[in-house]
Amino acid sequence: VGASPALHLESGPDGLTLVVSGISESGMVSIVTASDLPQLGSASTMFFQTNTPFQGELRLPVATSSSSRSQALFQAIQWTGQAPTLVEIPAGTFLMGSPPSEVERQEREGPQTPVTISHAFSMGRFEVTQGQYEAVMGVNPSYYSGNTNRPVERVGWSQATDYCARLTELQRAAGALPSGWAYRLPTEAEWEYACRAGTTSALGLGPDLRSGMANFDGRLEYDSELGTVSNPEGTILNRPNLVGQYPANAWGL
Repeated sequence: VGASPALHLESGPDGLTLVVSGISESGMVSIVTASDLPQLGSASTMFFQTNTPFQGELRLPVATSSSSRSQALFQAIQWTGQAPTLVEIPAGTFLMGSPPSEVERQEREGPQTPVTISHAFSMGRFEVTQGQYEAVMGVNPSYYSGNTNRPVERVGWSQATDYCARLTELQRAAGALPSGWAYRLPTEAEWEYACRAGTTSALGLGPDLRSGMANFDGRLEYDSELGTVSNPEGTILNRPNLVGQYPANAWGL
């Protein structure tokens, strides 16, 4: 579970800042808040959360209201188990699906439909690794094992949802997730929205897919104006690569 980081408030010309210190090892850090002590223990809300490892101190602005006097209590919890690094995905609206004019488009990719993602959410920066999965579930079902930083594979929908539920259970027991927060699989719309990251091109990384941009058969590249293009020198691994080996999209995934 790990030790609780230290908190203190600093007042400056720009208002109040919550300073988090005492992060001695990597792991998830959650800061929950409530208006009184009983609520802090049973009905707190999330003030800040990150699974991105960091050391040193974290400085967070605290919104205050001059029209009323109020109080807030904060608690920081560090959970040092293995969990996915998360990226904040903003709310917004996008066109789901591909246009009929897109080269090599398939019928099931349309019709294009406006979809609104009404609430921000967080998504794993990388695929869930074999090490993260085994730390929570106790097994590694992957065929391409041997390096725990490869994505876990040979996992079906039920195993994936079980992983999400178990990770939620472990972090709630540690006090790192308040009531109402949970890990889950994204919906199809959330996945495409996060993958596109505000783009309207054929792919989230741009109009074309070239060898080295992702793990695919790089001998068969994609050009949005021409379709499939042969590249005899393209790379094909025939196995999963380590996570984080390819360019991120605009939102850091």
